[in-house]
Amino acid sequence: MFTLKQLNEKLGDARKRKSELNDERASKLNELESLMNADNPDQEKIENKQEEIDDLKTQINQQDQLIENYTDQIAD
Repeated sequence: MFTLKQLNEKLGDARKRKSELNDERASKLNELESLMNADNPDQEKIENKQEEIDDLKTQINQQDQLIENYTDQIAD
């Protein structure tokens, strides 16, 4: 069994990690948005950056799942 102090520490760690993930996710969304909303959106440039865009989308989806897991942990 965990002591109350240990549970509070775990809760604090989960909240901190969730906050960090939210910040990272927001940064990646901004990066993705800037790629897609260039001054002169050139389809060729977008296609050349498609791998980078796909990687960002994958990372965002992974962070969404982690954020959901931390949210569940905090709720418990």
